[in-house]
Amino acid sequence: MDDSIGTRIAAARERAGMNRNQLARALGTSWQHVDHWEKGRTKPTVESVRRLSELLDVSVDALLGIESAPAPRTTLERFLRERAPADLTADEERWLRQAPLDDARATPDDYRDLVERVRAVGRRRAATARVGSGTRRKVDGERLAEALSERRGETG
Repeated sequence: MDDSIGTRIAAARERAGMNRNQLARALGTSWQHVDHWEKGRTKPTVESVRRLSELLDVSVDALLGIESAPAPRTTLERFLRERAPADLTADEERWLRQAPLDDARATPDDYRDLVERVRAVGRRRAATARVGSGTRRKVDGERLAEALSERRGETG
């Protein structure tokens, strides 16, 4: 297995969910430049390695092969870090970690959609029953089941 800096850059870029063009734009360079690094034709400068480390959320040492690269972030972790609603509660995050979604197939948008559906179920229930303040924010198994079945198109 090739263990060059280029291979480590490519792996970190893929873990970050970026293509060469996206990474190049974020770095202010061309996709061909990134391609040359990844294929070992050229080596990035020290400043480029520092920027790659920041953009790809991996240590400089991991890019240089001094330490092992971190385990890939899961789709859920990317959602929580980059796309979760600002008002996501600890209960909702705990619930998402237990949600029966296949993280290997799920996208961050799948998690966002599920949060929205669970919240919508809570709002519908709150509208039809007398409930106390804060009920919308609570997640329970029944709401989860209802939101998941709606997502699959099992109910209308």
